[in-house]
Amino acid sequence: MGDGEQQKPDCDLIIYSYHTSANISDGNNQEIPYPKCIILSLKTSLRERASQTYKWKLLLEIANDHGSKIKEKYGINYNVPEIPLICFVTVNFYNEINNPQQRGMLNFFDKAFLSKKLDNEKETDLNRQKSQDFISPLSELVDFVRDFFKP
Repeated sequence: MGDGEQQKPDCDLIIYSYHTSANISDGNNQEIPYPKCIILSLKTSLRERASQTYKWKLLLEIANDHGSKIKEKYGINYNVPEIPLICFVTVNFYNEINNPQQRGMLNFFDKAFLSKKLDNEKETDLNRQKSQDFISPLSELVDFVRDFFKP
């Protein structure tokens, strides 16, 4: 942001590894390690919470889009070697994920994890396959993290 203003993303949990880090300049001609990371937004329900989180996902992508007019217009600056993965984790207490608009918001994230089983009975096979590409059971989170940090 311009004029010394800062915005900090919605991040309930950050998972990182210095073993898979890149180096960035600290401003004093020194290289410091910058870890690869995953930002997890943990929510009990979707409602407006998912939209708050995907706003940050879009903002990070705009900030790293060289030549972006939006980035220039708002003075967005975020210089990192790699954008963190932004993932959404929800219990889905109220079965909001079955609402197409709510489920559509999850497309903005790199990955979404649900602790409740999806109600796929009303879906076609094609829709079910698309959901499985970016929505996973919460039990798969550990494997996802392990795969992400493999050297």
